[in-house]
Amino acid sequence: MKTIDHEGTIADVLNQKDGSIFLRVQPTMTDGAWDGGVDLSLLMPDGSPLSESDQSILTNIALCIGAAVPLYEQHDDILAMAKGMLTEAYSNTEGEYLFETPVEAESTPEPQDRVLQREGNVVKVVFNRGGS
Repeated sequence: MKTIDHEGTIADVLNQKDGSIFLRVQPTMTDGAWDGGVDLSLLMPDGSPLSESDQSILTNIALCIGAAVPLYEQHDDILAMAKGMLTEAYSNTEGEYLFETPVEAESTPEPQDRVLQREGNVVKVVFNRGGS
């Protein structure tokens, strides 16, 4: 069995002592068929070179990733946001990483582009949510 990046077997990756935490997504089965559910578990190999504090932070990140599944199931708007982020990320061919913003897209609009109205010390601005 190979890993997704084909850099060795899963056992090879699990045996590395680099501090990695792995999220296992296991389909739940009923009468030999997938029933649509999943069991999530964290695989945390022994021998991490990370400090206890750093390991705790990494574990918290992994737990938050796992929490996404019930959030998606319970909140259609969160699922839609995640799908939008993934669609945008996978269409990004500019950067090296999935969620990397291309350099030319990182520029912040000039403040005057966002200002709708000024009244004394009150400024009404446009927040362009959703990238359009």
